[in-house]
Amino acid sequence: MLTRRGKPVAAVVPIRPGMDAETFALSHNPAFIEAVNRSWKGYQEKGGTSLAEIRTKYGIRRQTARRRARRGRSQPR
Repeated sequence: MLTRRGKPVAAVVPIRPGMDAETFALSHNPAFIEAVNRSWKGYQEKGGTSLAEIRTKYGIRRQTARRRARRGRSQPR
């Protein structure tokens, strides 16, 4: 722990293997954590939105199996 005038200002903590710096920083960001908690609370209170509802709302057609297969061969993911 690093202190300034006897008050903690930073901590040195290990980063799990495989975790990148951006993921670590985001997972320790109080504003991000609060947004996730608000979202989770809203989901628990009101439920979620189905994929079918999202497609209808934004006018997205369902992709056929043939089209998915063709895309998989011609375009990297």
